[in-house]
Amino acid sequence: MNKRDFPKIHFYDQDFVDIYDKTWNWLADYWIDPSTGETSPDGYFIYPQHGEFVLDQFESIFSSFFLVYSNRNYPANKNIDYFYERQEDNGAIRWRYEAKTNSPISDRANPEGVGLPLFAWAEFNLYHKSANKRRIKEVMPVLQKYMDWIDRTFKQENGLYAVPPQRQRCSTHRAKALITQ
Repeated sequence: MNKRDFPKIHFYDQDFVDIYDKTWNWLADYWIDPSTGETSPDGYFIYPQHGEFVLDQFESIFSSFFLVYSNRNYPANKNIDYFYERQEDNGAIRWRYEAKTNSPISDRANPEGVGLPLFAWAEFNLYHKSANKRRIKEVMPVLQKYMDWIDRTFKQENGLYAVPPQRQRCSTHRAKALITQ
């Protein structure tokens, strides 16, 4: 087996094998360059919503968990690095960005644009799969600054955090789109 091939599975039910192989093929349709809207291997893993290219923290983190198994055909950390590059001076990393303009998206329910702080979990998984110590050294200051911002902004006197509830609208829109097709 070539090291650049996708991992192969051997299973008695060929339908499951075909579904597995097809999912890797579908991924290529969602590597999009936000500036042009065209598929590009240099783009980001984005599911376009109503013609908009939105990078979502939650989806980017969870996609890294399966992209690590692509044998480096797809970069598992590219979307996560997008968020790190947009870290503000105070340490804030917003949960959604409009990819064409690189501007954060927030709403009245979540004015700070805070997402679930799962970056460290994703980095642990990336390290577990790749053992890249240099990456850990590079991202630790970003993660520390991010958690300091969360502590300063959302930590209460009793030690608990109070943040706005997350509404995953993007998943709802996808589900509605799939139902209507």
